[in-house]
Amino acid sequence: MFDGPISDRAGALRLRRELQALAAQRGVALSPPPEEPDNCCDSGCEAACVWETFYAEMGYWRDECLLRLED
Repeated sequence: MFDGPISDRAGALRLRRELQALAAQRGVALSPPPEEPDNCCDSGCEAACVWETFYAEMGYWRDECLLRLED
């Protein structure tokens, strides 16, 4: 359910909602998720787009959340 790459905004937002809801049910405090970028230039970057960085950060946040939820 919470595995695989994060590669689009809708999936990242859905992941955030689901993990925060699960944490609330279990009474587990999570660190804040990464901020969505607000500086995309829409130029079709070939390397290091701000969204790619955001998706990678969301992956790290997801992994941290899952560790906290395991306890």
